[in-house]
Amino acid sequence: MRTILFTFLLCSSFFHIFSQNFRAKARDRGGWGFVDHSGQWVIEPRYEDAGIFSEGLAAARKDGQWGFLDQAGEWVIKPRFKEAGNFSSGVAKVRDGRLWGFVDIAGEMVIPAKYADCGDFHENLARVKMEDGLWGFIDLTGAELKDFKFDDAKDFHNGAACVNKGGLWGYIDYLGNWLILPRFTEAANFSEGLALVAIEAGYGYVDREGNWIIKPFFARGEDFHDGLARVRGEGARWGFILPNGDWKISPGFMDAGNFENGIARASLQTEWGFINKEGEWLIYPGYIALDDFHEGLAAAQKGSRLGYIDPQGEWVIEPQFEYAGTFSRGMARVRKARKWGYIDTLGQWLIDPVFSDLDEFVEVGNEIVEEKE
Repeated sequence: MRTILFTFLLCSSFFHIFSQNFRAKARDRGGWGFVDHSGQWVIEPRYEDAGIFSEGLAAARKDGQWGFLDQAGEWVIKPRFKEAGNFSSGVAKVRDGRLWGFVDIAGEMVIPAKYADCGDFHENLARVKMEDGLWGFIDLTGAELKDFKFDDAKDFHNGAACVNKGGLWGYIDYLGNWLILPRFTEAANFSEGLALVAIEAGYGYVDREGNWIIKPFFARGEDFHDGLARVRGEGARWGFILPNGDWKISPGFMDAGNFENGIARASLQTEWGFINKEGEWLIYPGYIALDDFHEGLAAAQKGSRLGYIDPQGEWVIEPQFEYAGTFSRGMARVRKARKWGYIDTLGQWLIDPVFSDLDEFVEVGNEIVEEKE
């Protein structure tokens, strides 16, 4: 009896903590708000759009402008931006007018809005795109002598030259200083110490100093995950490479996903299965669509409906959903009869499907600025 009571109290404490520390954005009657694990509103649906909680704050839009809310739904940064991203290490990207910059948790613009586009900070770098047609000056090493803010510039001698970096991507630090000058037509976030970038020759990977670690000769590529990156080689087929650029799995797949915990989704024609890091089939292709495994289950599609399979490819939850998300902390969001809710690992409803839209649960987090390197 004492054991049963202890277990009950432990479970009750877990769900209380889960309810307090996790939120999912949801839509009802045309407005967005946030719900707890039981589906109860903790922030009423009174916003035109919303982001997710990160470092204790969530972006939200009111009257066409974006600001940031705290956990109680109070404005910490009042709406004044055209767009807004998520906080990472104490800063968030925002669009002020037509250009992007970064604000801190007090709403101060710590990196001025001067970029045509940008990403969030990852591994202490953020990718940014220069505004088209702007000129500046560099020395013979490529270091900037003047900011890139001029509409036109003439040749400059005595050890310097004018250049136009309009429309190209580079990487900055938290102070807005260039770590990698803009020279790429495309750029992804850093992942496992490398970033996928593109120039006219193709896709390759650079390190934090902008050095080519893997030359740009791929037709397409993706970020590194679990020590491997999927790239498209000859014949428009996908394979996987190591961080030194050598093939780990030769390109032989029509399509593929990223490796997670040693396995990855892959397809030969139109059907999907799972492979290991040797390229061997663990689950042979037989599904119209697959998601990655999380907590021992993967969403899979047969016919027009989705359910969940185990690592042996057996159905644990029969196909019955119009959409099936990934499991996290024993819950997955699904859509049935055009309404969204959450199920447990047995397929039982934890949150009834009553929402017109519902996002993933994320940890609210604390308003703590991480130490920046």
